[in-house]
Amino acid sequence: SPLDTYVYRLARASLCAMRGKHEEALGEAFAAVGVLPDLADAYFVATEAFYLLGKWDSCVAFYEIGRAKKPTLLSKDQPLYHFVQPRVQAAMAWGNLQEPEKGLVLAQEALALYPKNELAREGVTRLRAVLEKKKAVAAYLDLAEFFIDKGFGDRADTMLLQVPVPLRGVEAMPRYRALKIRADALYTS
Repeated sequence: SPLDTYVYRLARASLCAMRGKHEEALGEAFAAVGVLPDLADAYFVATEAFYLLGKWDSCVAFYEIGRAKKPTLLSKDQPLYHFVQPRVQAAMAWGNLQEPEKGLVLAQEALALYPKNELAREGVTRLRAVLEKKKAVAAYLDLAEFFIDKGFGDRADTMLLQVPVPLRGVEAMPRYRALKIRADALYTS
């Protein structure tokens, strides 16, 4: 029957994921989706596999698809991670996509549903830290832009060259590079 095939594929996908074979887990999850596309469980297994492979867009997309489906295979005696884990992984993926606000909403939903769940707590904590760093980076770049706008290219250039350790990684942002070019042009003119 299709349900037996779905359960078999889902079990194989979960087993592959536990063994660290995430590509194979994805293949089995896709096969399960092909059998019964209206059930959420295979989408959540795919969400986890995409998260562990670092494919943040796909992680979020499959979580949203799965969220719209009914988790008909889940019963009361099954572990809560079927509900919490994909939600928190999608939340963390949002954080990795530089949209921690969206991720924090999902993580807080998970924590509200399961207040004792450590994964949900960890997700909320991490996303709050990402959000704080995002605010600090924005303030740092705003200050550099202020210096440039006021004609202090030397201060902005020095500031952009000596990025504080907690803000490392800002150099890869397009706004940083644009400000660096403006500061260099103002400083050398």
